[in-house]
Amino acid sequence: MPERLKAILDRAKEWWNRFTTKQKTMIVAVAAGALVTLAVLVMIFSQPKYITLVTADDTKQAAEIRDLLEENSIDYQLSEDALVFKVREADQQDARLLLAANGVQADDYTIDKVTDSSFTTTESDKQKKYVTYMEKKLEKDLASIESVNWARITLHVPEDDGTLLASQEDSTASILLELNDPEHFTKDNAAFIAKIISAALGNETTEGIVIMDSTGMMLYAGEDETVMGIATSQLTLKQQAEASVRTAVKNVILGTNMYDNVEVGTNLNMDFSTIDDTIHTYTPVEGGSQGVLSEHRSYSSDSTGGESGVPGTDSNDGTTYVTQDNENYSQSVTEEESHYLPNERITTTNTPPGAIDYTTSTVSVSAINYVILNEDDYKAEDHEGLSWKEYKIANAQPVDVTETIDAATLVRLQNLVANATGISTENVTVGLFEQNIYFDSEGFNMSLTDLLQIILILVILALLAFVIIRSLHSERQEEVEDEPEELSVEQLLESQPEETESLENIEMDEGSETKKLIEEFVEANPEAAANLLRNWLNDDFA
Repeated sequence: MPERLKAILDRAKEWWNRFTTKQKTMIVAVAAGALVTLAVLVMIFSQPKYITLVTADDTKQAAEIRDLLEENSIDYQLSEDALVFKVREADQQDARLLLAANGVQADDYTIDKVTDSSFTTTESDKQKKYVTYMEKKLEKDLASIESVNWARITLHVPEDDGTLLASQEDSTASILLELNDPEHFTKDNAAFIAKIISAALGNETTEGIVIMDSTGMMLYAGEDETVMGIATSQLTLKQQAEASVRTAVKNVILGTNMYDNVEVGTNLNMDFSTIDDTIHTYTPVEGGSQGVLSEHRSYSSDSTGGESGVPGTDSNDGTTYVTQDNENYSQSVTEEESHYLPNERITTTNTPPGAIDYTTSTVSVSAINYVILNEDDYKAEDHEGLSWKEYKIANAQPVDVTETIDAATLVRLQNLVANATGISTENVTVGLFEQNIYFDSEGFNMSLTDLLQIILILVILALLAFVIIRSLHSERQEEVEDEPEELSVEQLLESQPEETESLENIEMDEGSETKKLIEEFVEANPEAAANLLRNWLNDDFA
């Protein structure tokens, strides 16, 4: 093994000694430049990433955090105001656990100017810490929902001062959401979020939960039936209905592949009144003209007394006077009362609010077709000699092509919208437009940094190629210089008198002896024999 290593070193030394001093200098310079470039690139891409760990409340707390990090050999960076600490991303978890073990909370859970995490921390401070922890935790939970980008939560938890009133008071929450798809985030989704927050706070109801999105739309106002709550519910229902109509129209228009962008405006006439319609129907019993007898009452009285006579004045004797004599008296009374049960049928119809009146609702559609124009393909002679910049300015606005397209196409689009929404074609307005999209010539799009890197790489490759070519050229020159000069037969024999005498002896001896002498001559002088043979062959060919 040492002999092989020595042989390799000798070959390397022999290869290195072939170069001139100038070539050696160039090789060293190129290698040094390549190493420096490689070192710079490695240093740039291997820089550790630092992230914010904690922001100290004051310099005293900053000094405590610094001592903790240094004692545990955690590399950190400190801001100019000596309050913000940054650590390597790989050390983030260890640093968080270290701070938590020493009563210092990381940035995700800090309370600004509330507590210094010292021995003087009270129960009230601990409760405030817990509230902040709950806010951050619930924000992360809500942000994990697919339709929510971020959440901001403010909690109000009644302070437990030991009184009965404080123990019975519910916590409240104010929630602000940024939605990535407001059209598909329904009021039910907001109610579900309110249930989650209420359960996390330990409330029995969601009365104290208020949810609003970043556009100012009230999504949930607690379990109240106030005028604001009803108005918000109606507006939300109208927005959801219009969003559904817009989605249906966009799908059918874009599905034709005729237009690149579609905007839809709707005005749905919705009836939010609640209608309760009750109908009573009375029908007689089958085969009868009245209902079933439920109760019957009958009363009859007959009374007779006094003298009888012919009615009128014939039976009177002279002048008479009417006197009460209790004679000739008659009375008859008959009374009946019947109650029937009718065959009654009651029909109650409840029409919920939010019905859409499609006869008075309207929808408007604007469809835009984008025309792509590249500066590389632009020819001024085809556009009245306008330059590219002048043409862009002159044709920057969309062009209304509603009146220029085929009437049958316009009717088909109106029918598509009408069938998708249920709104008649008389209430459907369609506007068609074309807009140019311009792409300027990019040319040689390369930054100065990229250009310098390419130049540096090309220079390094050129130097390496130059050194290799020069080394190959030097080797060829050395081979030509080392090649022996061809000698004629006479010069070769004159330079070797002993061999010449041997050749003369070859002619006088026998064949076997001649062969022996030739072999001895070849073994003793292989180079001379080879040159002699080469010259003979050249003479024969000549």
